[in-house]
Amino acid sequence: MAGALGKLTNTFHLRDFIDDVRPDPTRPSMPDYVEIHTNVNIFPEGDFYDSGVVVEPVHTCVRAYITHFDQEIYVPNAFFYADGRFHVTIAEENRLQIIIQALSLQRHPGDISNFEVYRSHLPERWCPMLTMTGLVGERKAVARRLSLRYFELKTSVYDPSKPEPITFSVNCYLAKGRRWENVNIPYTGSNMIITGKVAGRTTADNRLAVRVLDMSFLPRLLGRALHSPSSQSSARREDCWSGRVPSVTQSKRTAESVSENHDIKPQQASHNDAASPRAPKAVKTESPEPPSSLTEANGVTSGTTAEDNSPPLSPDDDDLPIKPCLPFSEYMYSVQ
Repeated sequence: MAGALGKLTNTFHLRDFIDDVRPDPTRPSMPDYVEIHTNVNIFPEGDFYDSGVVVEPVHTCVRAYITHFDQEIYVPNAFFYADGRFHVTIAEENRLQIIIQALSLQRHPGDISNFEVYRSHLPERWCPMLTMTGLVGERKAVARRLSLRYFELKTSVYDPSKPEPITFSVNCYLAKGRRWENVNIPYTGSNMIITGKVAGRTTADNRLAVRVLDMSFLPRLLGRALHSPSSQSSARREDCWSGRVPSVTQSKRTAESVSENHDIKPQQASHNDAASPRAPKAVKTESPEPPSSLTEANGVTSGTTAEDNSPPLSPDDDDLPIKPCLPFSEYMYSVQ
C-alpha cells in the first residue's frame, strides 16, 4: 500500500483552544520541540447528517518547534492557529487521534487571565479544514434517507519519527442538495484531491469523517514511478557526440607561435585545410610578382611616362573636347 501511494501531500488547518502543552515524545532530548494537545471543536450542521457518523470532538496533537521564551504564551485556554501536514492514528482505548506536524503556528493575542474578556474578541467557531490527496477505495454511490453518499480516500504521508510513510484512510461524504446532486461518486482507483471540513468520526470503521467542499481528479501517472534512463539511451547519446567534426579554428597562442617560428610551408597548410571536411577545396593560383619600383606599383611601367601607359581611346573619345584639369576648388566653382 505505501509503495503504491508514495508520499502524498496532505495539509490540515486548525484553530482552537489549548488543553495542554507537553514535550514532544519523538524528540525527547530537544526541549524546544513540544506537543500541543487539544480536542478540536466539531459541531453538527443542519444540512449534513449521516447515521454512521458521530459528531464529537477528536483528540489532536500538534507537534511544533517553539523556543523556550515563546513557550510561556502557549498555555491552557489560549487560542491558537496551526497549519501543517497530518495523519490519523488509533490511540489507546481505540480512540481516534489526529497528529499534525506544524508548519505554521500562531497564538491569538490577549490576556488569558481575564478569560471572559479574552474570548469575547475571538473569531467565530469553525470546523477544522483539510486538503488531502489519495486513491479512492470503497464507495457508496446511492444515498438513503438517513445516510449520505461517500467514498473512502486512502493516502500516505511522511512522519519524521518513522522510517516508512504512514498510510491511513478517511471517509469523504457528499451532502444532499443542489451542489452535489448531479455529481457521481468517483470510481475505485481514481486519484483524487479533496478539500473539506472534519465532520466527526465513523462508527463502523473508526475513520475520520470529512464533508467534501471541493474535489478534483488527478492524472493516473501521479502514482507511477518515473522510468530511469536505460543504458541503451546513454550509449546512443555517446554515439551522437562521437561523430562531431573537430574544430579547425586556431587559438590565439597557436597563431602567435606560428607567426614567430615561420616554419610552416604553404603546401602543408593547404594539406591540413583539405583534410577537414568543412574546409573548401584548394584552388591553385599564381601570386603576382612584386613591382620593381614605386612607379610600377602605381601602374606606370619603368622607363615610360604616364601618357605611354594610358589606355587607348575609343572612337567616341576622339569626338570629346580635351579640357585641361582644374584644381578641385576651381572645378567646383566652374560647375556652378
